[in-house]
Amino acid sequence: MATMTEILRKLCLPLALVTLATGLSAHAVAATKEIGSCYNAVKLNDMAAPALKREIYVVVDQTVEFDLPLQEQAYQKLMKFLRPGDRVVLVSFSAYAKGRYTQVLFDGTLDTRLDDEQRYDVPKKILKVLDHCFSVQDQGVRQLTGKTLIEIFKGARSDLPNTEIIQTLRLVANQLMSKPKAPQQYLFIISDMLEHSEVTSFYSHGSVRHLDPQAELEKVKKLGPLGDSYNDTKVYVLGAAYSLKGTYRSSVEMKSVRAFWQAYFDASGGHLIEFGMPALLGEIGE
Repeated sequence: MATMTEILRKLCLPLALVTLATGLSAHAVAATKEIGSCYNAVKLNDMAAPALKREIYVVVDQTVEFDLPLQEQAYQKLMKFLRPGDRVVLVSFSAYAKGRYTQVLFDGTLDTRLDDEQRYDVPKKILKVLDHCFSVQDQGVRQLTGKTLIEIFKGARSDLPNTEIIQTLRLVANQLMSKPKAPQQYLFIISDMLEHSEVTSFYSHGSVRHLDPQAELEKVKKLGPLGDSYNDTKVYVLGAAYSLKGTYRSSVEMKSVRAFWQAYFDASGGHLIEFGMPALLGEIGE
């Protein structure tokens, strides 16, 4: 049977966590931004591993410098959401400027646990190793999720010329979410939701303009058919209308911005559950 050190290496756990769990010296393992399944490391012979239940894609806008309270809220909302059976993917995006591209920075798995009947059929020695693997996996996913969020927030710059929200969400939907690994999908967007690109701009003379949602949606459709891009994904937004400088955002104009995003997700097969302006009042998934 594989040793715990070998199992943790197969999980691709970061150096600090492997050191914590096994006592390995600091030079023994390379760090990574992916945490895989314990079922890939601990074989269950002929038993099929339980499938994942939920996926959450966290898409963070690096053209907005969020204050610490909103950063903390984003972290807390995500930590409260995560549970066994989840996959979490962290994506950052910016303005397509040099060194500022859409990037998948973390991909972590929290395995669905065996039920009592399945556990009965697994030898105790393997169960002990598997349970320990679950514990380290949970710690690893939560720590790396938090660390990666901090890195993304620290890398934000509000002086970038454009904000490519629409193109980024299309990219995430078409390339990352199009082949789901779980029956339930969630999208957590951390952004001011104010598009400013060649597709369209939500600004006029430096202020947020009043949008005609259907007219804006027609501009988006010129990029290609929307189809069922989001496949019943539940969407939550934190940070809409946010301004680090405290710039006034008219409630009338922001209502039109929300109406556009509602129309966009409706036309794309998604469900906009909450549009936090800027705080997210409810919990993700509840």
